[in-house]
Amino acid sequence: RGYGINYIIEPKRIKFGAEGKTGDVGKGTNLDQFGATLRQCLLELKVICEQSNEIPVGDSSRL
Repeated sequence: RGYGINYIIEPKRIKFGAEGKTGDVGKGTNLDQFGATLRQCLLELKVICEQSNEIPVGDSSRL
């Protein structure tokens, strides 16, 4: 059971990958909750990166 988060740092972007490992379903691993929390964290990180690089927040050309 557990989660894995990997990332690659490039000059102008950070790429993330995430995986969930469920050996025993129903015994503490909640991938839906993990996914929602991870998504919110990454969106907040995106805003911080945009602000620090003076990129208009919400510029979807960088998605």
